[in-house]
Amino acid sequence: MRRDRMDDTYEQEKRRTNFNSLFVLVIILVILLLTYLGQINAASFAWTGSGLTMTAADDTVYTVYYEDILSIELVTSPDYGACVSGNDGFRQDYGTWENDLWGTYQLCVTSAAKEAIVLTLTDSIFVFNYESDKTTESLYDYLLELIAAE
Repeated sequence: MRRDRMDDTYEQEKRRTNFNSLFVLVIILVILLLTYLGQINAASFAWTGSGLTMTAADDTVYTVYYEDILSIELVTSPDYGACVSGNDGFRQDYGTWENDLWGTYQLCVTSAAKEAIVLTLTDSIFVFNYESDKTTESLYDYLLELIAAE
């Protein structure tokens, strides 16, 4: 009888140790995942006196001058096509892309937003969004005002 109790106690300890080890492993994996995701840079956006500048996660800088903007369009869930060079990533897509609608163009978008702004420029097309649909819509409205005032 005493031997049975010892076996039961041993099995309980073994299960508890296995559970604790598994728990610690899960915590370590979560920390590593959050650290990895935190190291992925987000795009940054800045207004300048003569245009707008976006910096992608790899520090590629896209500059658009107001005077080069021919048209502005807000699109929902566009088909971005294929990445020619740059990044086709988990959280951010950027670089030179190609599709049937715009041909070869420059892209800088986050997956957090489903809407994007399409700028037709004098010599190219630039498609971008920023942070969220709400922020993208605000940028679109502001750009329309800026261009109308020019």
